[in-house]
Amino acid sequence: MQFLRAIPRHATQDQKIQTRKPSGRIAEMTVWPMAIRFFPLACFVSAIVIAGPASVGFAQQKYHLQYQFTPGEILRYEVTNKSTYSAQTDTFSETSSNVSHVKKHFRVVSVDADGSAVLESTIDQVKQSVSFNGGEATIFDSTSEKSVPKPFQQIAKSVGKPLGRLRFSSTGKLLAMSRIQTASGTQADAAEAQRSAQQGFLIQFPDAPLQVGDVWKERMQVPVRVGKQLTKPFEILRTYQLAGVKEGLAEIQLKTSILTPMNAPQEKVQLMQRPLKGTILFDIRRGRIVSRKLQNDQSVYGASGAKSVIRATMDMSESLVEKGT
Repeated sequence: MQFLRAIPRHATQDQKIQTRKPSGRIAEMTVWPMAIRFFPLACFVSAIVIAGPASVGFAQQKYHLQYQFTPGEILRYEVTNKSTYSAQTDTFSETSSNVSHVKKHFRVVSVDADGSAVLESTIDQVKQSVSFNGGEATIFDSTSEKSVPKPFQQIAKSVGKPLGRLRFSSTGKLLAMSRIQTASGTQADAAEAQRSAQQGFLIQFPDAPLQVGDVWKERMQVPVRVGKQLTKPFEILRTYQLAGVKEGLAEIQLKTSILTPMNAPQEKVQLMQRPLKGTILFDIRRGRIVSRKLQNDQSVYGASGAKSVIRATMDMSESLVEKGT
């Protein structure tokens, strides 16, 4: 599902760590993987089965996907994220690896008569390791009493504290935000919070019922640096498809594309972690997402010289922690 915006990224400076001065673009590394940077809240998905029109003698089953929330309910999720970033030119080659395991939950604060709800997300536990060129990893474990390594101090401040409260409509539209905090412990402005909600908190479902094979789309904008003090909005399109329903589980396929033309390799580098694809499963009877798996593998040529190659990969899996487990 992400909650909970790996290396490098368009992230803000407070979300980056200074390495022990490796050369090239790998000199800065994002500590918090994008896929879990913010808490995905698309979990209470209800599917109302509706009899559709007959087609070739058969009734086409349709599913009206809506969010339903119960005041005070808490859902817990675990996320594992593995990412790599490599930079290669004709004179050097460097690789960094980032592995993280996060336990998190969100709480339904309140529900209005129209079905809209206020949700509060919290990161409960983090274990993360970062290594360069296969060397010894720097490890952070929020459950350990050892001193926190400097690169992870901002992340440590966010553990156990609500990241923010967001109000959603019953179809998943973001209505309001308050007390939004980034995973590195800093406050996000309204625009940043809205982008984060769009990118990781939920799936915004269409108003009309869906049948297997139906597609719906979501557009969003992200800022990309095109100069020292100049940014340009780039439009991203997320395409969802109801791929199937089996044994009460609905399968949603996701793919992402960048609509705005990218004219420079430096722009491509900032966006190379955006084209996510993967599968989301949710339990129709219980109305909640039970798992999400997302992947990304992108390469950019020429960003650090004519013969340079930069590659970023990500493999994220998220699952609902059932009660009693």
